[in-house]
Amino acid sequence: MKPRIVRSIRRLFLLLAGVAPLAMTACDDGFEPLLWGNFPDTVELYSLARGEYVDRPGAYDLLDRQGVPVVVEVDSRRRGPFQFDFAVTEDEAGTFLLLPTGVFQEATARPGLIADSAASFEGLSRAPRDGYITEEAIPADTTVVYAVRSRRAPNGCLVYGKMEILGMTPDGIMTIRTLVNRNCGDRSLVPNAPEEDDEDAGEG
Repeated sequence: MKPRIVRSIRRLFLLLAGVAPLAMTACDDGFEPLLWGNFPDTVELYSLARGEYVDRPGAYDLLDRQGVPVVVEVDSRRRGPFQFDFAVTEDEAGTFLLLPTGVFQEATARPGLIADSAASFEGLSRAPRDGYITEEAIPADTTVVYAVRSRRAPNGCLVYGKMEILGMTPDGIMTIRTLVNRNCGDRSLVPNAPEEDDEDAGEG
């Protein structure tokens, strides 16, 4: 990514330097694992390179305070700085890029992504332990699946998920699909909740 683009995005984040970080409670502190089902989340993210999207969500947070991943506005003063795991931007040619928060020098968290060209979204069953890209812009590619690792929560937890890009528009909007395992440190991407029985689903 061009240095000028990085500097311009960094200036955006420096505006947040005086905002106190908000506490995150995404990981459960109990002893029993959280049950989670096969319910992918499909959302739109807006390019940080576009001034008209300054009030639109341009980043994704795997560690939201409510315990579920959400899209966020990176310049919102309702949140602390760098309270997200990756953002979306474009280079001068209009090519979409994924930005782990480690791209920005001021960030101390190190979430990351890994592109897997061999797996399908449904077929990626376990996130890697290592090898995540944490400090470089990553080309956005609709033909791969990304394993995603969150930043570290205040209680020390990391959570893992997977993401695929469903579409990218000329006006700077990216549609993604994600599935996140909220259990602390669990790299499995296979939901652990029992499937609903069809007969039970029809009773009522």
